[in-house]
Amino acid sequence: MASTSSGSMDFLRTHHLFIQLAIVLLCLLAGVAPLPAAEDVTIEARVASQEVYVGQPFTLQLEVRGAEAVEQPPLDLRNFKVESQGSSNRSQSYQISINGTLQTTKTLSYIFQYQLTAVTAGNHAIPAISVEVDGVSYQSRPISMTVKEPQEMEEFKVEVTLSKARCYRGEAVIMTTTWFIAEDLKGFDFNLPIFTDQRFTVFPRPPDQSASGQDLVELEVAGQKVIGEKKSARRHGRDYVTITFQHTLIPESTGRLRLPDGTLAITTFAGYRRSQQHSFGMDPFDMFGNGRRKTYRTVVIPARGPELEVLELPSRNRPDDFTGLVGAYSLESTASPTTVNVGDPIELTVRVSGPFVDNLSLPPLTAVLPAADFKTAMDKPQARVNDGIKSFTTTIRARHHEVKSIPGLSLPFFNPETKRYEVARSAAINLDVKPTRLVTADDAVGDMGRSANDAGATTINNAARQDIRPNYENPITTAGGTDKLLYLAVLIVPPLLFGLMLFVDYYCHDDSRELRHRRRQAYRRLRKKLRSADQDDFFELWLAFLSDKLGIPARAITRSDVLTRLPQDDTTAELAAEINRIFDQGEAALYGGLGHVLEKDDLLQVAKKVAKVL
Repeated sequence: MASTSSGSMDFLRTHHLFIQLAIVLLCLLAGVAPLPAAEDVTIEARVASQEVYVGQPFTLQLEVRGAEAVEQPPLDLRNFKVESQGSSNRSQSYQISINGTLQTTKTLSYIFQYQLTAVTAGNHAIPAISVEVDGVSYQSRPISMTVKEPQEMEEFKVEVTLSKARCYRGEAVIMTTTWFIAEDLKGFDFNLPIFTDQRFTVFPRPPDQSASGQDLVELEVAGQKVIGEKKSARRHGRDYVTITFQHTLIPESTGRLRLPDGTLAITTFAGYRRSQQHSFGMDPFDMFGNGRRKTYRTVVIPARGPELEVLELPSRNRPDDFTGLVGAYSLESTASPTTVNVGDPIELTVRVSGPFVDNLSLPPLTAVLPAADFKTAMDKPQARVNDGIKSFTTTIRARHHEVKSIPGLSLPFFNPETKRYEVARSAAINLDVKPTRLVTADDAVGDMGRSANDAGATTINNAARQDIRPNYENPITTAGGTDKLLYLAVLIVPPLLFGLMLFVDYYCHDDSRELRHRRRQAYRRLRKKLRSADQDDFFELWLAFLSDKLGIPARAITRSDVLTRLPQDDTTAELAAEINRIFDQGEAALYGGLGHVLEKDDLLQVAKKVAKVL
């Protein structure tokens, strides 16, 4: 019975194969290529090396084959810091001709890439990664990883020091990184996690190039270009080449903060190895090495982060307009010219000097220059930094001749030396504003109140009159009705034409219509400008949006102008809080140098709510 069953199965298999071949043959005879079989879905995870060091970034690739569309899976690994680096579509299609018939073959492949950084040493594993395709879950194989501690080496060292061990929140601290090199190397990779540490804001600090004989080199550190100074040094009886570069740290948190440890991966010479012998007894890639080839090894050395104690700023006697500036600062302002006519441009220059001025913004001029006396430029002031001094240049105009001076500016700061809040002030600048003389009708016609018979009608102090009235002193005579009609036409038609011109001008330049149009288009204009704007300009665009909605100059808008126009009900309480938050964050970023904290999506959401109620 078993023999019969086996024979039947063989017959079915042969019959089934024959049917498949017949179908393929029929398709070829009909000139139609058969559809390719569905490709199996496979998942593969791979790394360049399964042996890494703590703090050393490496790349993990996840390839999904046989799927038409795949979403990148998120990774949350216990012993590794994960950063997604996007994906790429590696799918390909090609055609082949079989007996004159084109057959299309397509291979599907998606590669997702992640940057991993080991956090702790030991034997760890990257677990199986799940990917869902068409409702079915597929998994990659786990990868075993060996994570080693960075190695201390005499040939290479990295030291990170701070200009002070204790500071206040917001105070500038200089971080100096020195790299000691005693041997030749082929390549290196700096990794300093301080650049992405949310507890600090980091700014590059270029070396002082005023000194002669400097040897400057450009390095790439954690994806950033830095300028280092190259010198020679002797340490512990050994000669080194040193490369030193600096950054300015602004601590945003308080407490005892330990800077994160960094690493420096170095590819260095490890020795020679005998090349394999090829045809004619030599290695084609070793033309002059006598059968020897250089070998290299990669080592990772630590860059230990020092500790910084950050103190909170005192709340006592803190000025209301304090924006977080810490350090001893001074303020100076100059203007040119100082003798002007009403409406003439005046170039105002404000100079701020202190321990760190790179991220400073000009204090708001609208707060000290009354709108009734001065017109300020809408554009952002031009700024430049030179030798620790930041200069801002803008243009202002006097509105009337009674303006006697440009008021002094003020900049509050906390002085860590005196441990007190202080205010830097600039002196007022004297102005000589001359009134602009307008040509009036009396200048052209003279005193119409005087009759033709008045004494001196054609002379002033026995001198000939200089206005145009002497040409019309004689009375006008008429010769008939035609002259009367002509006279009436001369009197009536010009005023009618003038009135018609005024009407057309009013209709074509209706300010209220223009304001209504700008109010309707305010949110759309803001959304369009935010697409290409830098984050530095977000708050300026917010003020421009409010200017369109309220019809108030952007530089003069305050939060009270917005809040007082909101409907007084419970539904706008939350919106009022959001508006206050936007102003707090924007003014801190614009004037206090606390970093750019406004987010585009958040700003658009609040603006959309404002546009609905105003």
